[in-house]
Amino acid sequence: GFVWDTHVAAWEENFAKMVEFWEANGNCCVPMKQKELSAWAKRQRRHHKHYHDVEKKHLSTMTEDRIRRLDEIGFEWQPT
Repeated sequence: GFVWDTHVAAWEENFAKMVEFWEANGNCCVPMKQKELSAWAKRQRRHHKHYHDVEKKHLSTMTEDRIRRLDEIGFEWQPT
């Protein structure tokens, strides 16, 4: 079908890739060599940080639903 919001579609596509990674590896620690997914994970952390910052919340595309879904697969907001 027709995609009305390409940003939402891209997020869903990358989230599905993260779920696949999690299912295969048991964690969400994407190595840097997987450039696209690694960069997406880094953006999620930045948007999450901005989401919780009153002065920067307007810069974030993060939502409570996205946080919940990422939490459900053990996404690491502060990787080591």
